Amino acid sequence: MPRAPPGRLRPGDIAIDGGANVGELTLRMSRRVGPSGTVIAVEPAPATVAALRTIAVRPPAATA
Repeated sequence: MPRAPPGRLRPGDIAIDGGANVGELTLRMSRRVGPSGTVIAVEPAPATVAALRTIAVRPPAATA
């Protein structure tokens, strides 16, 4: 399934990053949807989840 470019997201949108890996796209999408939106990151590889969680607990502005 193709991914929607983060540029198509707007504040308040809900987005899903399937196969999120370490969260690079997740973070970009989070910046686009802002605090009123939601990004759901799905990553099945346990070894990668720790890195993804590190990004998830910090606000997007702190990771820029």
